[in-house]
Amino acid sequence: MFKTQAFILLLSFSFIFSWKLKVRPFSSIVVENPFYFPLSETCTFKYKLSPQIGLASISSPNESFSIDNQELTTFEVPKASLRKNYQVRLQVDSKVSINNNSDSDFVIKCGLENAQVTLLSDLKVLSSLSQENDPNISYDFVFQPNVPQNFSNPLFFGVSATCSIKTEGSQEGFGKVFKGKAKLNDVEVPKDGLTLVLTNGEVLKLWASAFSEVQIENKGTQTINAHCGLGSEEIKRKVEEIGELLELIEGHESSFVN
Repeated sequence: MFKTQAFILLLSFSFIFSWKLKVRPFSSIVVENPFYFPLSETCTFKYKLSPQIGLASISSPNESFSIDNQELTTFEVPKASLRKNYQVRLQVDSKVSINNNSDSDFVIKCGLENAQVTLLSDLKVLSSLSQENDPNISYDFVFQPNVPQNFSNPLFFGVSATCSIKTEGSQEGFGKVFKGKAKLNDVEVPKDGLTLVLTNGEVLKLWASAFSEVQIENKGTQTINAHCGLGSEEIKRKVEEIGELLELIEGHESSFVN
């Protein structure tokens, strides 16, 4: 059961991770943010010995990064940076080139406390969505006439749901998106909302993007009952994905030597 799997992962990764990169003299490496969220951590930059020739630099020609809250495309590391801490932020899918043009090893060591907190927090949300012995995630909703209800997707990825409708006759349902995106029966909900006619026994397909906020209202005259099942396979895959990311930064330092 993936809730058990998630709980084991939560227990397994309760310590602090770090990430170490070493660049040999007159060489370079490319580093990519491996996470699905911006990476923002405290990093120590240091030269093994004070360089006599050249300096190390960090650059990203196509995507900016930030050091000490300054958006940059290039950062030249001064000699005085021996063991100095910097606040470094990499955007999602961003890559930076670390070029050591000096005659000394250049080392970057970053704590990954913020990444760990985000991963474990998301894992906790995922594990709370299902019962211990039930891999199927389902909810029942009651929509009274003309009473809007707000819903939000707290997850970092889009989720789908299939809802079975019970009602008398045909009723109008109205959906509106306040944040993110949503679809009803594969039709994206426009800014001014979307109206659908719902009948008894109908199956309604829903999709909501990450961190979205939507409102659903029964515009008819009779109560609408909806039994909705979430895409448990999607969530299971995300639990596995987070586990893989946690293993990527597990315990020992990840070292990149060139």
